[in-house]
Amino acid sequence: MSAMHSDDLTAVAQLRDQEGVLSCYVTVDPDQETAGGLPGETKLFKGLHAVAAALGDRGEPARQARLAARLTELQPHLRRLTGGATPGRGRALFAGLSGGEIRTVRTQASLGDHVVLDESPYLRPLVEAYGAGDPAGVVAVTAHGVRVLEARHGFLSPIAELRHESTTEVGRTAGNDRDELDDRRRRWQDHLDRFLAGAAGRVSHAAEFSGWAHLLVTGEPGLVATFAAGLTGAARERLATAHRTVPEALPPARIAALVAGDLHAAQRTRQQALVSAALGRGHAARGLSDTLALLAEGRVGHLLIDASAHWAGHRDDRGRLWADPERPADGGTLRPEPDLPERMIELAYRTGAQVTLLDREVAEPLSDADGVAALLRW
Repeated sequence: MSAMHSDDLTAVAQLRDQEGVLSCYVTVDPDQETAGGLPGETKLFKGLHAVAAALGDRGEPARQARLAARLTELQPHLRRLTGGATPGRGRALFAGLSGGEIRTVRTQASLGDHVVLDESPYLRPLVEAYGAGDPAGVVAVTAHGVRVLEARHGFLSPIAELRHESTTEVGRTAGNDRDELDDRRRRWQDHLDRFLAGAAGRVSHAAEFSGWAHLLVTGEPGLVATFAAGLTGAARERLATAHRTVPEALPPARIAALVAGDLHAAQRTRQQALVSAALGRGHAARGLSDTLALLAEGRVGHLLIDASAHWAGHRDDRGRLWADPERPADGGTLRPEPDLPERMIELAYRTGAQVTLLDREVAEPLSDADGVAALLRW
């Protein structure tokens, strides 16, 4: 079971099965697990029972039997999904009824408790978790070194520790005159500045390939300023500074808790920048109808949706999505699509686009455009 990355969303979105794809989400509460209960397991198996019962109610005994057989095969995976030894509060499993690939992901964010059997994977809980925890680099800068960590969905993992080993000792010998001490201090500062510049270069290189949406730097203000001045490219563009100094020697979990507010603020700033870009004169579209048409053409590079929005619509024989009350010009057969945002999310990831579910306040400037917009590839 792997920690979640954006690639997981793209890979999960590709899952297809003629009999349906089973999507299982659980959120494990450590306190309840410690108390001896298994609420996550209970909710999961109740949800699976409800899905099986719904197939019977709809008169689909063959699919009901196939689901029962598939669940027997999945038992070890489902037990691990709710097991106390599995890391991460939120866990998800996706599997086709006919067999084949099983995908599992985990995150420290809550994913709720859902069991869905549909023609394609149910993605929204993962998208919400991914958007609420943009991957980020976290850098703690001190005179002794630079510690680099990576934050992904509540997990903070050490990436590198760069130690500053000064070649100059200041004030080592009692009785040194002031000029000599000043010279030692200058050489020590020059050595530190060169170290921080080199560390900034290495972090800049890592940021280019990491997928980090933000780079949060914490430390004594003067050292942070020197380090930040050496950042280039994506690292400089995504730079955010913490509002408090976080001791670099703390355990990763403690650092994660201390920088959570700063990372949330950086995420909100990024959302606002995306909305501003969508409202600009560049390659962007606004409104449900235009965005659906561009999704169908594969032109959408980044889909923006108000997280509180919900629309029903239709799907035609070719899989094209239509918003009510629009219809295709050729009058083809349509079938209802009760959850249009879910299908838009799925289509975006299937075509390699990014998706951001916007906080309601951030999405307010798009209120006259149905709360939806797209940044386009061309």
